[in-house]
Amino acid sequence: MHETGTKGAVHSGLSIDDGNGIYQQMESRKLVSESRLDRWFIKMDGLDRDDIGLLDKRVTRCLENFRRKDSIFYDRVEITGEDPHEEMMVLGGPDATDSRVLAKATRTCFGPSKCSCEEDARPWESFSLTPGDPLSQKPSVTNASTSTKSEQLEDMGIIDIKRQMGFQQLSYEDVQENAAALARDSSRLAGHLGSFGNNTTATVGLHAPSSARSIYQKKDLVDIFSIPGLPPVKELNVSNGFFNAAAFDVLCELLRLPLLRQNVKQLSFRGIAVPRSADIAAFMRLLTGDSSSIRSLPALDSLQTLDLSYNTLWHEGAEHLRPLLASLSGLEHLFLESCFPEIVSSFDLPSSASDQKVMEESVRLALMDVSNRLQCLNFGSNCIATESRWLDAIFAPGSTTQKLYLRGITSISRCTTETVEDDWQVSETWDLQQIETLKWSSSSVYTNKLLDALSAELQGGFAQLKHLDLEVNDASWRDRERNNVDRHIADTIAHIADYGVMQSCRICYYRQNGTISLGVNVSMKKLLEDGLHECEVLTLRIPQLCLGSTAICDLLSSAVVPKMWKLTLAIGIVSENEEVLTSGSCFPQMQSMREIVLELHATVTSEATAVALARQLKTSWLKLHSSTDFVDDVKRDVDLVNGKVACSFDLLEQVKANKRIYRCRFYVTSPSQQS
Repeated sequence: MHETGTKGAVHSGLSIDDGNGIYQQMESRKLVSESRLDRWFIKMDGLDRDDIGLLDKRVTRCLENFRRKDSIFYDRVEITGEDPHEEMMVLGGPDATDSRVLAKATRTCFGPSKCSCEEDARPWESFSLTPGDPLSQKPSVTNASTSTKSEQLEDMGIIDIKRQMGFQQLSYEDVQENAAALARDSSRLAGHLGSFGNNTTATVGLHAPSSARSIYQKKDLVDIFSIPGLPPVKELNVSNGFFNAAAFDVLCELLRLPLLRQNVKQLSFRGIAVPRSADIAAFMRLLTGDSSSIRSLPALDSLQTLDLSYNTLWHEGAEHLRPLLASLSGLEHLFLESCFPEIVSSFDLPSSASDQKVMEESVRLALMDVSNRLQCLNFGSNCIATESRWLDAIFAPGSTTQKLYLRGITSISRCTTETVEDDWQVSETWDLQQIETLKWSSSSVYTNKLLDALSAELQGGFAQLKHLDLEVNDASWRDRERNNVDRHIADTIAHIADYGVMQSCRICYYRQNGTISLGVNVSMKKLLEDGLHECEVLTLRIPQLCLGSTAICDLLSSAVVPKMWKLTLAIGIVSENEEVLTSGSCFPQMQSMREIVLELHATVTSEATAVALARQLKTSWLKLHSSTDFVDDVKRDVDLVNGKVACSFDLLEQVKANKRIYRCRFYVTSPSQQS
């Protein structure tokens, strides 16, 4: 901490006050010269990246607010006052005539002499250089294998973020500085030719930078990548970008460049904001290769990964999805998360029921077409009508998808009778044979069918499943379905146990009312005893399954998990007239375990039982470190110092309205980890 140019102000870093202090010292010694001051201030500007301080934190919060708004199109950003920090407002909505204030950030401090902000008086209190910061690394010349990775990391200060989001127009000096920076970028990119040689199909390639001076404000980036002889562009990521009309035109122009279209492998447009809703469809036509220009566009034959998540694709976007995917012959990974959310406004509704059916059929055919050539599909957080049969297309026979993410699927039905819905459940057989990773959470009508298909696949003997993440919540289930859900869950867990080759497994089952039948506990015990020989990570969260202390200890002691290193178990506990098991009998076959998390959900009457069991398990766990066999097993897997290992235990208590949750964490540490 040191004094600055403003009387009484102290802080631990550099700011404009330091500049004033330096100027006063130089003036008192008659050392003032323009060139010397320029050098000082340039050096200060290099260190002060303007990303700390109360005002910038408010700007950052405002920007984060913009980024969280999915599929909302802004009309304009207005700035009041000479300083862009004074007040910034985002105006407008989907309608161009809308002048609502969607978000606003206002400055409350206007100078060091009047500043009463404690945080502003110490803007660098928590400042530190991170490994990714260019200032923390000495410049060096490296070969192609090491330099390319560093080139992919683009550090960006708050000034760049402001410009990227359209809050600050470039001054004449900034334009000149940016021109020089772009010239340096061009030279740097061209310089890579030496390391890549004449091989323009290098597997690493270049990443298009995401800073403001590239695509959002300037067209110079298009000129840079139009230079003949540059290495191929392998990835373009403009996720969460805010595009006004001019910036969107630049993006479209960039996507027309042959250097990008012929070689790009990854395109990410996750959650972008475009000027008009119709621009999404125009954007998809451009990716397909349809162009209004005379010249034809080459297909994106090299593209392997496409991310369109969090862009609403109803209407024209849905219609253009099929031709887009058909044009991407090399596509392997497709992300369409939250592209078809629940329709909540009349603006999103189709003009007629027939238009709705045509749109849904177009999406179904698109999913059917790619199901036999994709390796990975993320279609989570979408609202699917049962009549659309989109899931039937995803699980169609002959599907080659190995990784499938379907978290947060909601259902909607236009059926007037339950009979039609029941007919849908038996209409198509779901094929899960090629799936290796499955993440699922959905409503009852879809979860029932998924559980039946999963059980049948595991019993058939040809399943490839290695990683399962299954979440079931009966909140939206009908009464007759809720009565059978325990049986469905118990049967699925039993079939997973018989399958026996799962490498990671997470099963969460929540009931809104009542308790879960003990048949689920029988299946869980079978799973721990004989179904996890290859499993490394297991999570079982079934808090409405209530067991006594003896049953919980019996469940843990029955586990045969030779490769498992982490276990999470969340269950309910009830008070019974029984004795807790003594000695180390609860962890007899967990030599490879590094961490166990046990959550005991206790009502008021069972709090004492939960605390007593936690203490007993603690004693049992801490005794393990004295076992010679245990230490020998740990030495093989844990990086130890002087061959020492310690077993530790933590207990946390969380209070809720009608219960308490006791979170017991048993874990292994070495001296290096403890320090």
